[in-house]
Amino acid sequence: MRVTVICPTKNRMAFLQKSIEYFLRQTYTDSEMLILDDSDNRAEIIPFFHPRVKHQIVDSMLLGAKMAYGVSIANTNFIQKWDDDDFYDSRFLDRNVAALCEDDTRIVGRRAFPVMFLGEPTWKICTLPTALAGGTLFFNRKHCPQFRPELWRGVDTEFLRDARHNPQYSLPGWDYVMVRHGRNTWSNAGWDDWLRAKPPYCGSVASIMSGADLAFYRTMKYEREAKCAA
Repeated sequence: MRVTVICPTKNRMAFLQKSIEYFLRQTYTDSEMLILDDSDNRAEIIPFFHPRVKHQIVDSMLLGAKMAYGVSIANTNFIQKWDDDDFYDSRFLDRNVAALCEDDTRIVGRRAFPVMFLGEPTWKICTLPTALAGGTLFFNRKHCPQFRPELWRGVDTEFLRDARHNPQYSLPGWDYVMVRHGRNTWSNAGWDDWLRAKPPYCGSVASIMSGADLAFYRTMKYEREAKCAA
């Protein structure tokens, strides 16, 4: 099963370089990464060259349009949505592929996962009541609806709502960490306050993330964009 990993990105070069590293660490290697980059300052974009990574500079577009475009030009039917600012364990794709092989009408993802707020020592555990985390969605495009191109956020929520007749399968285990840095697509205070109120993660952080990866995040801080302040 050949997999296309679609990574939309904008103005997050440091996160993007780390995200590419996570992709190239994957134990499942029958895959390609399609980066769709509409960063504002083209001069600051650092192109990445690798046989399995295609870094495509695109005109500015809404996130929904970016995802719809990526799915339409993918070389495979099997699509992994990959957020540029989150952490992925090396076995993440392997586990998704195994789950989809059991039933390729499924949408595979994670309903429960750790959350890291940059600059804060305690991780949280988020358990979504019904949905799957957008950065974990894996599916066969033949059996699923298109992403809505008119949306700039809520893209994953509406995709899952449109795909409500597809079984949604959540894999257990901590192989994905949502990273909150204040400039996430959903970066309003209410959403982050809701996440901060979640129970703490009481396990070993080192069992999920290496020292080098933790050190990368410790160089960064939570910083909300002015336009998102409420």
